[in-house]
Amino acid sequence: MHLRFYSVDSKPEPRINPHTVFYRQFSKPFIKICALSLGTYYGLIYTWEYLEKKNNEREIKYESDHD
Repeated sequence: MHLRFYSVDSKPEPRINPHTVFYRQFSKPFIKICALSLGTYYGLIYTWEYLEKKNNEREIKYESDHD
């Protein structure tokens, strides 16, 4: 079959919505940033709670040994 290069396509190009382009371009990096931020936040909170618990246990042990 021979193609005619000078002919016009029968299908018009689809119109691209700028909102769609924006969200397709920036959704993955935004989700990645949110996931890393939440992971860091909860990691620091649980580390803080763990250290606070150990500190309280150490203080209670110290007070009971020196009474």
